[in-house]
Amino acid sequence: MGDMVQGKSKTVGHKQVPTDRSEWIVVRGTHEPLIARELYERVQAVREHAAAKQGTEKIPYTENILRGRIFCGCCGKNLHRQRSRGIYSYRCIANDRMGVQYCPGGVTHLPEKRLFDALLAIIRKHAEVVVGTHAKLKHQDYKITAKKAEMTAEISKLQQETERNRVFLTSLYENFVTGILTGTEYHEMKADYTQKIETAVLRVQQLQSKQKALENQMERYTDIAKRLAAVSEVPM
Repeated sequence: MGDMVQGKSKTVGHKQVPTDRSEWIVVRGTHEPLIARELYERVQAVREHAAAKQGTEKIPYTENILRGRIFCGCCGKNLHRQRSRGIYSYRCIANDRMGVQYCPGGVTHLPEKRLFDALLAIIRKHAEVVVGTHAKLKHQDYKITAKKAEMTAEISKLQQETERNRVFLTSLYENFVTGILTGTEYHEMKADYTQKIETAVLRVQQLQSKQKALENQMERYTDIAKRLAAVSEVPM
């Protein structure tokens, strides 16, 4: 008809599939037509009518969400997804590509629905564990809060002691310079205060790390529980 058509296919799961005619980009009159537009449209109408009578309407492909995530339990190669009469299944094609005896006991036919049912059952089990653990953590939330408050108080006390020891450490040198302290006394007291400061700083870091671990634990289980709560409620 002399028209330029673009967008007749799109990529779904690394596979080119046809798009609906309503999605095509058509620019009319870009070149010399081979047949009249009226004739073309009549022929298309006849073809669509014949296809409708035979029930040959194509079912669009769905995305393979398990691509690269499902493998043959015998040889370890990726399972290949295929469709027959609108039904998807998986099989091992290692023998087709590597040789007949490469995979002696591979998957020959695994319906996608059966696979999804098995995955959903596993997800539900994990959801029950996660939601249950989250419930326990929520029940013990007051204990965790109290523990964090106890750590915060200890951190504050250690920081105050560290600041005082730093002040004492500074004054030691002044006392040494003015002759109040001997060289031996200065070095002994300096080592003692330095050790106290280093020990306190290390303890503060340990407490802060424990506090962060408690917070991350609560956040992780809360997030997972929220995302999997819906799955655990899906009926079998």
